[in-house]
Amino acid sequence: MSDTSTKPFLDVTVTSLLAAIGTVAGAFYLLKPKFEITARMKEETGKVEAGFWLLYSGPQLLNALLAGVLGFALAAALVQSLLPSFLANFVPVQFLTRFLTLQQVPWLLLAAGILTVYLRFNVLSWLLLGVTWLTSMLPLPGVRGLWGPKGRSAGWIQAFWICRRMDSGQPLLLSRAEIDRLAGEVLIKLSKPESSRPDFAAKPEGLSRHATGNLALFGCILEASHGAYRWPRPAWSAFYEALSDIHSATKIFEPERLLEFPSGGAFATELREALIREMSDVEPTVVDHRYLSAADDIATTWDILRNHGGSMIGLIPWWSFLFGGQMFWLDRRLAKLPRLDSDGMRPQLIKLLLRWQALPWSQKPTIFAQPFSKGQAWLLLDEGAMRTFKDQKEVTFNGGGDVALSKIACTRLATLVVGRVIAGQSAEAKQIATRHKTRWDQMAAADFVLWSWARERTQVGQEKKWDPKEGFHWKLDAGRAVKVT
Repeated sequence: MSDTSTKPFLDVTVTSLLAAIGTVAGAFYLLKPKFEITARMKEETGKVEAGFWLLYSGPQLLNALLAGVLGFALAAALVQSLLPSFLANFVPVQFLTRFLTLQQVPWLLLAAGILTVYLRFNVLSWLLLGVTWLTSMLPLPGVRGLWGPKGRSAGWIQAFWICRRMDSGQPLLLSRAEIDRLAGEVLIKLSKPESSRPDFAAKPEGLSRHATGNLALFGCILEASHGAYRWPRPAWSAFYEALSDIHSATKIFEPERLLEFPSGGAFATELREALIREMSDVEPTVVDHRYLSAADDIATTWDILRNHGGSMIGLIPWWSFLFGGQMFWLDRRLAKLPRLDSDGMRPQLIKLLLRWQALPWSQKPTIFAQPFSKGQAWLLLDEGAMRTFKDQKEVTFNGGGDVALSKIACTRLATLVVGRVIAGQSAEAKQIATRHKTRWDQMAAADFVLWSWARERTQVGQEKKWDPKEGFHWKLDAGRAVKVT
């Protein structure tokens, strides 16, 4: 007969051995690709974003430590089963020894499954992402708007998309060194006397804040229509001046007057006919389209404004300052309007509202709303200021946080330019400060120079067929950036 007293000993020994090996091997298998993501980021840019380390890389280190401690405890239980006197007084090991029996295998498997889910689905990272996102919605100075899919933290966005795509996401990477280099290039271009100035529309005079907001809103919807339908583009300063002249004659953008129209169609018809007359006197070649395709968009917008007192400002909920902030809710509500669902024109509208001081909290334009431009994003990719993982051959700017990260990169670049202008360490910087007096104007000028540079460079790329010998690494094809080398 076999000695049955050895069976518990064998149960604990075999179970603890398998649990220790399984825990360490499983954790290594799950964590290895996660650490590789951080390594690949460092390989491309030299370092990872602070937010990414906090929200993704750091939690993986904690997870590895957790798995290591658990594996060590299981190994200690194995030693205890072989040498009972070695850790006889260590209570945790005594507990594990009693738990590690064949009868407890179902519970061990359940615990292993929970650990697998915890590691595989980045539970700790998701908890941190949620807490920080919620915190950024609160009225905390310096924190509001920092985190979130459209926040100011590049690391948060990168971590969010890596987790959302189950560790297979490929967010854009930002190179501090190359952004700094491009800031110097933009500063040089901005310092040249022939540097063109943005075609800024002058602030309408004598309008109420509500009328100013409505004028900017319908103007930007029509401006976006020019791009969508490929109409000839007027000088935008003249275009918005025409809208201002229409309002001076008809008060069409005042909420009270706007609500007098029987329908959105009637409002669209009067606005279109008046704008055609005004623009025919200024640039007759740009009104052959008669704004016809934009009629439905104008009418739909009127229908929405009717439910908010006839004012664009009425779209902002009164409680917005408590959660999210006015800018967050303004952006969110504007995104539901025709032609403003993209990150191109909507920030342009917000920027215009701020510059015209049409918003209740915009006594002076200090917040620069960075618009998204595929041309700018492509240029930053081609110049190495933004990078991708090596195996990524295409950037569509439709997912993975591409738009938000591109806007952050452009904002960082413009901020560096402004910092050098404010420092005034060169005669050229002082001249730029004389031409662009406020920080907001300097940010706008840097953004415009970058946009102009991107436009010129894409034209050269098309002429040279994006030949790598001409220095092109990416080409802009149908709104997508495609790697050519």
